[in-house]
Amino acid sequence: MFTVLICISLVQMSAAVLTKDSACNVTKGCLSQCDLSNCFFTLSWQLVNGTVTFVMSTNYTNPNTSGGVYMAVGGNDSVIGCANQGNSFKAFAAYNRIADTPEQYNDTEVILKSYSNSNGVFTCTVTRPITGLNKRFDLARPMFILFVTANATIAGDNITIYSHGETDFMTAIEVNVSSVVDLKPYEEPEPLTKDTACKITKGCLSECGATNCDFTLSWQVVGATAKFTMSTIYSNPVGVYMAVGFSDDHKMGNDSVLGCARQGTDFKAFAAKNVAAGVTPEQYNDDNVVLLTSSFDEGITKCVISRPLAGNSNRFDIGQQWVLFFVYGNATISNNVVTIYSHGETDYMTDVKISASSIVDLEPHEILDTNNTGNGGPRVTTSLVVKMLLSLQDSNSITDLRNVCKDSSPLAQPDSPLDLRVMLPQRYQCG
Repeated sequence: MFTVLICISLVQMSAAVLTKDSACNVTKGCLSQCDLSNCFFTLSWQLVNGTVTFVMSTNYTNPNTSGGVYMAVGGNDSVIGCANQGNSFKAFAAYNRIADTPEQYNDTEVILKSYSNSNGVFTCTVTRPITGLNKRFDLARPMFILFVTANATIAGDNITIYSHGETDFMTAIEVNVSSVVDLKPYEEPEPLTKDTACKITKGCLSECGATNCDFTLSWQVVGATAKFTMSTIYSNPVGVYMAVGFSDDHKMGNDSVLGCARQGTDFKAFAAKNVAAGVTPEQYNDDNVVLLTSSFDEGITKCVISRPLAGNSNRFDIGQQWVLFFVYGNATISNNVVTIYSHGETDYMTDVKISASSIVDLEPHEILDTNNTGNGGPRVTTSLVVKMLLSLQDSNSITDLRNVCKDSSPLAQPDSPLDLRVMLPQRYQCG
């Protein structure tokens, strides 16, 4: 994986106003740390004919008025940057061998194209080939991006850069230097919380702990359509998807599926039919399945999708009652086509059938994996545990309960003896 870190020293920020490039997400890729009225730094990149142009700006100032400032962008441990002290401006290339001051080296293909320090804003434009050479890494691969600004001095041709402190930022996703995006630095994910309208004006299915949710799903009927809002904190460097399925039973297969996928900043809704358990759902075109809004913010992927209540030859009539499934996992988007991969154990269902007009607030139960494809063996829902317990109500033996399962591996169990009151809230695995 190609990693780029972004660091910024906030020791002192001048009153200078720095704004984002208007070409961000239009013709350029950008990474910026901004509030409503000002930016701490801005970074843009653009690939043209094999050359990457980086434009860096900061309103950071050196507390020592006679000292200088540097900015740098890194591709993993390959760094390029520029420094300014007084009337001197210089570009540099460096290799970050260890977590310390980067080791500078001469690279005639790293070129300072323009520079300025005006009204408290330091800006420079640096170019380099996309190709790698010796300590200069190849930028053709996806990468996380890092920006740093801190103190520096210039003496002749020598640039001395100083520690940027411990405040560092990086992109939350991997991007290519050809990516036209507008990104904020990575931050620890905010807690994902349940919609306050659950069981009031909306139906909900959510997997939540005391302070955070793994996913939330809500639905609401609007005229002849239903609007589904799905969110998850699940993420990976490539892409993710979320999907809701409608089934006549508690088994995967012969299901109607609705979902969305995200790769980087690209989102796409999809409709599919799940013809059999363990088989990738068959996607189909449905112009009436509409992605209304989408976002990836503070570690949370969110999609709002609408579809008609009425069914057709591919999709089910969700005005009727169905068992509801929810899954999330890895995905990619290429040429406007979504490819979804196995969701492993991130699959859930309702115990009861519901319709799009059901105003409920439900907790899911994990799906019984009869094919033993998940880690640790087939998973058992709480409702299935109840059935197992009822069938064994005259037994006090954990061994007897294990025999109900389809393999003989140890049964996850509470510390106390077999007790319906203890086991009802628990999730168990026969493995």
